[in-house]
Amino acid sequence: MINEHTLIDAQSSLNKRLTVLIAVAVFVAGLQIFQAITRAWSVTRYEYTIVGPPDEELAAQLQTLGQAGWELISARRATNGAGERATAKYEMISNVLLELGHHRSQFHRVQDDDRSEA
Repeated sequence: MINEHTLIDAQSSLNKRLTVLIAVAVFVAGLQIFQAITRAWSVTRYEYTIVGPPDEELAAQLQTLGQAGWELISARRATNGAGERATAKYEMISNVLLELGHHRSQFHRVQDDDRSEA
């Protein structure tokens, strides 16, 4: 025969298990939210620069950019004028990975505000 004391003990045990289950669920949900926020804050960002060295400075400019951590994305040879007055230079677009806001070279980087004004 089940007495009142046994029912109270069973109810108490059930309440404790339910409390533990809820605590674990809240912890897991909080951990998931924390990870989602952390991922949103750690989005990979790059800065870009555009340089246009003349032909005779191309190799040196590429070395300087590479040593500063820049990666060449695109390059094309552009000419200005015709005949003997023509000048040529390479238009190069490069990017560098941002690391916690530290700048790794002396080259100009486009900021978010600069892009919105253009």
